[in-house]
Amino acid sequence: TKLQNSKKKARKLLIDFADIDTEETRLRSVLGNYANFNLKIYFEQFCKEYGFSAVPNWDTTTTAINPQIDEIALSATFKELTTESLVRMLQGFDKTEIVYVKNLRVKNEKDKKISCEITLATVKTKMG
Repeated sequence: TKLQNSKKKARKLLIDFADIDTEETRLRSVLGNYANFNLKIYFEQFCKEYGFSAVPNWDTTTTAINPQIDEIALSATFKELTTESLVRMLQGFDKTEIVYVKNLRVKNEKDKKISCEITLATVKTKMG
């Protein structure tokens, strides 16, 4: 009946709202833990620690997601990688919960090497 369908929909909406509320709480906590996070410094330290060398002239850009949150993105190019080193790189980025891979483009090169263009991103709350 319509009443039962409405009850099911309402129950699902309540569950979805609870899930969204839980995720929002988790994200606020993560953002609070990384309030002073700097993507550029992170990237430099990451490359040094993992032994990667990006093509020079990479930098960050900032885009407003909404009035409270900015997305900071960093695009870089790496050349002469192996598939194994790319996987190691991605696993390394995955270890930092505030950083995510926004875009990844992989191209074949000669001698079984690959190059990749990667965009990393993070979010930051605006102080106001």
